[in-house]
Amino acid sequence: MNARIVSAELVRDLMPSPLGPIDPMPWIRVRYDDGRTRDLFPVYLDETPIDMNELIGLTEGEARSLWRRKDRELMRRLGYWS
Repeated sequence: MNARIVSAELVRDLMPSPLGPIDPMPWIRVRYDDGRTRDLFPVYLDETPIDMNELIGLTEGEARSLWRRKDRELMRRLGYWS
């Protein structure tokens, strides 16, 4: 059985990032119904908008798919993809 996300929050911890070895960039941290927590993906606040509530009830794979879909939609709106 795949664990489901029960809560999600935006955290700003020191993590490796493209801007340097350590950058305090925001990440989405989730807690699963089995008690585990995990940082799923970095959040570039000027890019992919996502509501933390959209992640509740999803598996990790579903959350990543949602993130990719929203990112592609934004890139199309901005004219980066056709």
